[in-house]
Amino acid sequence: MRKTAFSLLFLLITSVHSAEPIDPLLVRNTSPVAQLFGVPTFVGNREGQRFTIDHGNIFSGTSKDGVEAVFDGETTVATLAWNHTSTNGWNAGVEVPWVRHTGGALDGFIEGYHDVFGFPDAGRSRAPEDRLLYGIVVDGVTRLRMDDPQSGLGDLRLQVGKTLYSGDRHQLAVRGLVKLPTGEVDRLTGSEGTDVGLWMEYRHADLFGVERLSASVLGGALHLGKSELLPDYQRDVMAFGHLGFGFRFNSRIELLVQADVRSAAYDIESDILGRAALQGTLGGRVRLWGDIWLDLAVAEDLFSKSSPDVIFHVSLERRVPNRQSQ
Repeated sequence: MRKTAFSLLFLLITSVHSAEPIDPLLVRNTSPVAQLFGVPTFVGNREGQRFTIDHGNIFSGTSKDGVEAVFDGETTVATLAWNHTSTNGWNAGVEVPWVRHTGGALDGFIEGYHDVFGFPDAGRSRAPEDRLLYGIVVDGVTRLRMDDPQSGLGDLRLQVGKTLYSGDRHQLAVRGLVKLPTGEVDRLTGSEGTDVGLWMEYRHADLFGVERLSASVLGGALHLGKSELLPDYQRDVMAFGHLGFGFRFNSRIELLVQADVRSAAYDIESDILGRAALQGTLGGRVRLWGDIWLDLAVAEDLFSKSSPDVIFHVSLERRVPNRQSQ
């Protein structure tokens, strides 16, 4: 019986002979301010439709040099996306997000998790549970205060790209993005500015000679259109990057780990608003049936208070056969 179980596990792990690089997880930073800007996710060679939910819980507060900021609540970004890749390497896509800010229901779970493992709670236990309070005060002037749930259409994103090189193990592409001001800054669903981004993507299969191991790298910059939130402190350019690794167990299961970074959007003395953000994500991908894939992941803040404490990521994607690889 034991030998049969080991044999089945061996077949499960070894039943793949594909050198196709693995696409990273498309996790967004759902910090109330960070999600206003058009920082892109890794496109790769996606072809099909996708529905994604990123749900983040954040509890952060700072007061420094006349700048007070508190983010206590939960933000959900639900995104409908479509991508098309042609046989000559061109790719186009559109993302339509819906944003919702609430007090949520995860505070008790997170506090219990911290208690069980002995992690510091950063004052969570002293704040009202499941409260929504997003606020920014600069030199005594209130720039933002949200304590009632808000939701609405986010900023529409249009993307186009071109694969520069596609070999057996390597793929290099250049891509651009325009984020349109279809959301409302009063509801924190959009910046009310037009962002334009340009970046390079690189994917590598058979990493270190391991057939099932892939790497992904991204680097670029985003020109920020003038937002209606803190326009006098906003920077003109934001840099961003990504490094990820994926392991393909077989034709149905993939495991992924990655880090995503961006520079600060504001030149201001605040750990929440004026510092770079670094997220670490661990997750997996499962083929449910046919061309339908399910992604499940958890992302955490690794660097500062400019990312949510935790983001839960769920993505359901229909992938049609990629025409470029046919």
